[in-house]
Amino acid sequence: MSGTSILNVRGDSEYVSSLTPYEPLLCHAFIATFVRCASGVIAGVKPAALFNFRPEAACCAWQGSRLRAKTCELFRLFTKEISAHGVCLMTVGTCHGRMALVAYRPELIDALLQDSDICAFLDNAGYPTTSSSQLMRAFRLRLARYYQAKTLKTYASEDVANGASDAATSVEFPHEMGVVFGYPLEDVLGFIHKQPHTCRGAWCAYGNVELARQRFERLAQSEGACLRRFRSGSSLVELLAS
Repeated sequence: MSGTSILNVRGDSEYVSSLTPYEPLLCHAFIATFVRCASGVIAGVKPAALFNFRPEAACCAWQGSRLRAKTCELFRLFTKEISAHGVCLMTVGTCHGRMALVAYRPELIDALLQDSDICAFLDNAGYPTTSSSQLMRAFRLRLARYYQAKTLKTYASEDVANGASDAATSVEFPHEMGVVFGYPLEDVLGFIHKQPHTCRGAWCAYGNVELARQRFERLAQSEGACLRRFRSGSSLVELLAS
């Protein structure tokens, strides 16, 4: 995979002419997924975003190990290029052919860690709070365990259907991660403790309704503007630069 930067892929084009045949399909599908699911991170209004990418749905030219190799190469190059724009990408697991990834801005997470209440919450949950890099490594480990258990549970369910005993171990999703997704701490706590929510938008809110709706609207405006620009022909690198 060489030639034009992956970040130059545009929303109104399926191909990057200088890339070899079939790779443009994979590149375009991934970039389109990234912009759609991580537009808040791109726009700098969300510290992090978790999303899935299914390579088999993006490219039918390769299967199996060949497709996995091309996807890993794509992620390696993309991670290197996007880091120059202050965004990190990490793979956290796979399930049902979908790769789970987290995109995040370290400086926004470091800013969160200046909040004593958030630090106390994460400390109590067993996370390191001295830096964004340590915190995200810890989240990565917990997410990896979650997706591994989810995959094993799927296989166990299939075995049960075939007459085997159910010995799958359930691993809870690390809902503490809501704070790095940009959710207010009161909403993360409300969700974890199963309190009745006051309203619902991009997430469930548990406090002041009007304030929550304002947050939802600001986020929707920023993400919507990013998506519209991409679909109108702006490249990812142009979105990151602005």
